[in-house]
Amino acid sequence: MIPKAAEVRLTPEDRAVLEARVRAATTEQRDVFRARIILLAAEGRSTRSIARTVGTMPRTVSLWRGRFSREGLSGLADKPRPGSVPKYDAETGKYITQSLPCPFLDGNLCSIYEVRPAVCADYPHLHRNFRSRLWQVIDNAETCPIVYNVVERLKKTLGFVES
Repeated sequence: MIPKAAEVRLTPEDRAVLEARVRAATTEQRDVFRARIILLAAEGRSTRSIARTVGTMPRTVSLWRGRFSREGLSGLADKPRPGSVPKYDAETGKYITQSLPCPFLDGNLCSIYEVRPAVCADYPHLHRNFRSRLWQVIDNAETCPIVYNVVERLKKTLGFVES
């Protein structure tokens, strides 16, 4: 026997939030997907009908219907997943990049390369515009010995300082 689908009732505020998520171009696609499921469920559509419409399995629709009916909008957020706890968070990353020299530098190599913080993994921030990158490199030369050495070599190569 097929279990009864969790009933989804939306307050006007919840509906407005979900519709805004679906419309916004900057909303992550997983959030749009979940919002569409809940909006369709609120219309009284069946789990299988919603699954066909959004292109997923009925059990996925049931998962999000159930979580929303139990927890509301907060139920649509990702839950913590199993696995090792990250060693470095955003605050730690800021500390690492602002300390002089980098405490994880072993000679000219990063000793924690595989688990380095996002701020280090993102370096040299090439996704930003040129002016931002240039100033970022100059700023990073003060804290990262590798960047400092590269800048110093460039200054010699380009004739900005005498050898």
